[in-house]
Amino acid sequence: MDPAQGEQDKYDRLLAYVWTADGALTNQSTVEHGHGQGTGYGKDYAMSSTFEAASEQAKAEGLGLWAGQKYRRRSQSALRRSSFSS
Repeated sequence: MDPAQGEQDKYDRLLAYVWTADGALTNQSTVEHGHGQGTGYGKDYAMSSTFEAASEQAKAEGLGLWAGQKYRRRSQSALRRSSFSS
């Protein structure tokens, strides 16, 4: 837990740093791959500079959330017209 943030965020989600058995920080990996972003809701926290750098790198590489049009949401009518629907 990070004392600067408390145990839960404003949406009642648990806030924790999670390491794998080999010592990798999963939170950082998630941000590095563009699958999330670190936010302190205006407060600094222990890993803020690490997560900010990881997020900027993911944005620069167009990964995950930052992939732009590659992952845009399609309308229901477009989904019905696509070859992927049955």
